Amino acid sequence: MKASPVVTKRRNPRALLPSLVLLAALAAGIGPTQAGPLPAPSGAPSSQPGVPADLIPEVPDPYGFVTVEVGDYFSCDIPPDWSRIDNYGSGYGLSNEEKKTHGFYLNAPSPSEVPVTIAIFYYAEGNLMYTSLDHYLRVFSQSAPEGDGAGNDYGTITPMTVAGREGMVFERISVRSVAGGTGVSGKPGVYIKPGLNARRVPVRERFVVLPAKPGFYALRYTATEEKFQEFLPVFEQVTQRFFPGGRYIDQPRATERGTSHD
Repeated sequence: MKASPVVTKRRNPRALLPSLVLLAALAAGIGPTQAGPLPAPSGAPSSQPGVPADLIPEVPDPYGFVTVEVGDYFSCDIPPDWSRIDNYGSGYGLSNEEKKTHGFYLNAPSPSEVPVTIAIFYYAEGNLMYTSLDHYLRVFSQSAPEGDGAGNDYGTITPMTVAGREGMVFERISVRSVAGGTGVSGKPGVYIKPGLNARRVPVRERFVVLPAKPGFYALRYTATEEKFQEFLPVFEQVTQRFFPGGRYIDQPRATERGTSHD
């Protein structure tokens, strides 16, 4: 009885080369030590965690803003070199709490014939300044009655989102009278009463208005037409760092005034 021939398949040595290389690497201790996903190629997103957040440097802040809070009504970041005036023009001889207006004014450090200011206020329902958000818009976004506000120009109200809240933004240009000297006319024997030689100066303003429950928020930037663009980036930064009801608007906070007015 003849033995059956054994058929041996000859493998291509090239097909064994990767396995031999892997075995050699493992023997030398330079191969992978544990299973895991391969690193993402350069430029592709990786599912692995990156640098811890607390080790990532903060985005540079050219203005060095500081955070302020007005009760539980709102918080915002403001430039430290601007002077802050609380209860500005208290009106009616009342405090902000009595008027139900909560906020402050900021004055730019640079002198100007018309002060460069930013006003940041929450107007509660029933406040003594503006009966409603619509009332505020009528005062500042529409032309004054005939015979008043000559030279004023009112822009269109457009939508705007601030801190996830839908609001609106608009501008206006008005004309203000600025005292034009000491009263000396330059001509012998001629004297002009101070105020009669006042100059008319164009003033540009931007308003950002956000509805609230109840009441509304208003951010107002005022500067001469000449200074408007110079300080506009500061107002834009203040607007981006404004938080109605505080930093945690989705979590009502218990304070001495009650829950947040969001």
